[in-house]
Amino acid sequence: ILTLGIHGLTLGYFPAIWQDEVQIIEYGRVFAAPQERDWSTNWRLDGRPVLLPNYLGGLWQEAAFHLSRGHPWGPRLSSLLGAVLASATLLGWLLARRSPPILALLGSCLLLWDPLFTESYRGARLEGWVFACIFSSCWCIHTAVTGAARGPRARVAAGFAGAFLALAGLIWVSAIILLPLVAHEFVTVGATTSPKALRSAALRMVVAAVAVVLAAWVPVWRTLSSSLSD
Repeated sequence: ILTLGIHGLTLGYFPAIWQDEVQIIEYGRVFAAPQERDWSTNWRLDGRPVLLPNYLGGLWQEAAFHLSRGHPWGPRLSSLLGAVLASATLLGWLLARRSPPILALLGSCLLLWDPLFTESYRGARLEGWVFACIFSSCWCIHTAVTGAARGPRARVAAGFAGAFLALAGLIWVSAIILLPLVAHEFVTVGATTSPKALRSAALRMVVAAVAVVLAAWVPVWRTLSSSLSD
């Protein structure tokens, strides 16, 4: 709450404008308004706008931009909320791993106050939402594989782990830099369970991830295929 309050005082005018936030919002605009694709700030050499397969983050920021009636505080507030959620999910994951509570809280606060991360969410970038999804995936992996949940709950947790992982990739490409973290969590907790249970959790993760990707791509497949084929 303190972090939200402090940043909220200046989100609307500092920084004045950031190239990244303009480009991210524009990625969302070309998806939200297909009838207006005759111009773009993200222009290709063949005279068409850039369309990304991981379009959800840009679409989310475009919606925030419209809800704030074209004011920069909308996308920046969205990114700030994503950063707070990332801090909260990191805290939950660390506590699930039985880290000392005071160290878990300190780690989550340091993430939120990190200067580079602060610059990211104040500039309306999407790393906060990506981090939140990745930490949630790790949390769900830990819950599903270590026996913290059993039976149907474990299967649901494994599915959510895959869904969050896919959602992170669909939000922004920076999710790729955190894939080693997910792999490390899976291998680490996998050493404490049977190979059969581990294979079952991995299969459910893959199925859930594919389902999320298909749910995001099928409605816009014609648009994506025409862009990717070039």
